[in-house]
Amino acid sequence: MSTSPSPTEPKLTNVALYKHGVGFFRWRATVGADGTLTLPIPANQIDDVLKSLLVIADDGSGVASIAYAADEPLQRQLRNFGIALQGVTGLADLLQRMVGTLIKLQYGSETLQGQIIATEVVERQVREQVVRDEWLLLLSQGGTIERIELADLRGLEVVTGETAPRLQAQLDLLLAARQPEVSRLRITGTAGQELDLSYVAEAPVWKMTYRLVLPSTPVESSFLQGWAIAENTSAADWQGVDLSLISGMPLSFTLDLSHPRFRPRPAASIPEVETLAPHVAEAALMPIGIATSSSGEFDEMHEGTAAEDEEIVRNIRNMARFGAQPKVRGLSAQLSAAPRPPTTTRAVGDLFEYHLDHPVTLPAQQAALIPVLATQVKGQAVVVYNAGVQPDHPLNAVRLHNTTSLTLDAGPITILRSDTYVGEALIDVIKPDERRLVSYAVDLGCRVEVRPHGLPGTRSHARIMQGVFTFDVRETQTTTYRLSSVTADERNVIIEHPVRQRWDVPDPAPTEITPSYYRYEVPLPPNGGAELIVYDHRTIVQGYALRKSSPDQIARDIIQIGDTPIVVAALQQVVEQFRVVAEREATVNRLTSDQNELTNDQARLRSNLQSLGQGREERDLARRYVDELTRSEDRLAQVRQELGLARQQLEDAQGALGMLIDTLDVDQPIAAS
Repeated sequence: MSTSPSPTEPKLTNVALYKHGVGFFRWRATVGADGTLTLPIPANQIDDVLKSLLVIADDGSGVASIAYAADEPLQRQLRNFGIALQGVTGLADLLQRMVGTLIKLQYGSETLQGQIIATEVVERQVREQVVRDEWLLLLSQGGTIERIELADLRGLEVVTGETAPRLQAQLDLLLAARQPEVSRLRITGTAGQELDLSYVAEAPVWKMTYRLVLPSTPVESSFLQGWAIAENTSAADWQGVDLSLISGMPLSFTLDLSHPRFRPRPAASIPEVETLAPHVAEAALMPIGIATSSSGEFDEMHEGTAAEDEEIVRNIRNMARFGAQPKVRGLSAQLSAAPRPPTTTRAVGDLFEYHLDHPVTLPAQQAALIPVLATQVKGQAVVVYNAGVQPDHPLNAVRLHNTTSLTLDAGPITILRSDTYVGEALIDVIKPDERRLVSYAVDLGCRVEVRPHGLPGTRSHARIMQGVFTFDVRETQTTTYRLSSVTADERNVIIEHPVRQRWDVPDPAPTEITPSYYRYEVPLPPNGGAELIVYDHRTIVQGYALRKSSPDQIARDIIQIGDTPIVVAALQQVVEQFRVVAEREATVNRLTSDQNELTNDQARLRSNLQSLGQGREERDLARRYVDELTRSEDRLAQVRQELGLARQQLEDAQGALGMLIDTLDVDQPIAAS
C-alpha cells in the first residue's frame, strides 16, 4: 500500500557570504502530498528573494507557481481611515482630527455629550515661561457650544458607532508595521518533488583576521594562521551547512518588488462616438489550412500525429512552468575528490572563494571565528622607512611571501615573535606567490635624517623650429637619507622614496617600484651608519618666439647654450638681422623727426609773415622769411624722399627677418660644460 509523501521542513544546506553585504542561501525541501511547500522568509528579505529566487526540481521539471501575501503599502492603507493617527502629537491634535465625532466627556462632576467642533490653543506668559492652554469646542445635544479646558477632563468616550473600531484597526495596523514579520512563499508543485531553492539576500559582511608568528632565526619559516568572522543574524540556525566566503564586489542593489505598485492615471472623459453602420467582413484570400514557406510559395500546413501533438503540448506546458531547468550540481561536487587542505580557494570570475571543506554549524543570532588557514609561509624581517609615515624612525616589517595556494583577503594581522606580541598591521589582498611588506611597529633603534637639495638646472638641448627657440633644461633634485643604528642588530632597511609626477625614474635605479614609491634596500651594520643619495631628474622645455624677442636676450642665450655651433650660427644670423632692422628703424625715426621739425618751422615762419605790417623794416624781414621758407621747402622735399626710401628699406629688412626666422630649422644637443 502506497503512502502519500509528507512535506519536510526546508533545510539550509549551503551559505555563501560576500564582501559587499549579501549572502547566497541554498535550501533543500520536499513538496507535500497537497502539492504545496511553504518557505518562510524574513519580511526584510522578501524583495531580495523575489529578485533572485531560483527553484530547481531534481527530476528536471518545474513548479506551477509561487504565491505570497501582497499587502498594500502602509500609506495607502492608512488613507482608508477617515482619522489619521500617524503623527498625532497630543490630545488636542487628535480631537482636531476627529471634528464631527460624537463623544461623551467626564468633565469635573459633569458628563457632557456632543460633537467636536474644533480645538484651540491659547498661549499666555507666566513669569518667564510660556504656558499653553488647550481647549475643546463642543456642540452639546442641547445645541449650545461648550468651551472645555482639556486639562480638566477625567475621561473621554467615543460614541459614534464606527469610529472606535476604525481607530482600533488603524492602531493595530501601525503596530504590525513596526513588528518583525515573516513572509511565507507558498510553492505549488507536484507531490513528493525534491526541490533545490536558492536566493541572494542581505547578510553581514564577513571579515578576515590573521596571526603571523615570526621565527626566532632568519632561516626558519613563519607561521600564518587565518580566521574568518562569519555572523548569522537570521532567525534560523545554520546546522551543518556548506559554507563559502567569497571576496569581490559584484553589483547588487535593492528594489521594492513585494509591494503593489500603483501608477497615477490621467482623468479622462467619455467622448461622444458616432453610430456605426454594420461591418461586413471580407472574404479571405487564402484558406486557413494553407501557409507560406520560406521561399514565398504556399504549402499545406503539416498535420502532425497524435503523439507529436502530445509532445508539443507537453513542451509548451513545461516552458510555462516557473524555473524549468536541468538539475544543477552543488559547489562541492565540482571540487576534486583528492585530499585537500581544510580550506580551498577557486576563482569565480573576478571573485575568489574560500570554501570550507567541513560542515559549519552556527546558531541564530550568533557569530563565530572560523579557521580557514594554518600554514608555514616565507617571510624576511626588514625595516621600512617612509618619511610620510614616520619622519624620524623606520618601521619594523616583514616581507611576507604568500607561498600558500590561497588568496589572502584583506584584513588585520597580529604579529608575534616566538611567544611575544610585537605589533599589528593591515594587509590588502595578497595573491598566491605575491610578496608584500607588512609594517607592524616603530623601530626606535634606528634613526633616519632626510636632506633634500635642489641643483641648478642645466640646458641639454637647443632647437629652432617654426619661429620658436626652445631649449631643454635638465633639473636635478637630490635627497640624502642618512641612517644610524644604536643597537647590535644588523638591519636591511627599505627606503620608500616618493614618486614625483612627471619626473624620470631616479638614480640609482630602485630595487622595486610601486604606484607611489621607489624602494631602495640599504644594509645597515650594527651600531653603524649608512647613506643613500637619490637623484631625481626631469627635463622641462623653455623658450620663446624669436619675433617677440630682442637681440640682447638672444645674445645672452647664445652664451648659455654653450658649444652648439649650428644653433649659435643660426641665432647669430637672427641677431645680425635684428641689428639691420634696428638701424633701418633708427633711420626712419631720424628722418621722421627731421620732417616734423621742418614742418613746424614752416608753420612758425608763415605765422610770422602774417603778423608783419607794411613798414620798410618789416618788408625786409618778410623777404628774409620767404627765403627761409624756400630753403625749408627744398629741404622738406629731400627729407620726404629719403624717408620714403628708408621706410621701404625697413620693410624689406623686417621681411627678411621674418623669412629668416620662419625658415630656420635646427636641432642640436648642448655639449656639457
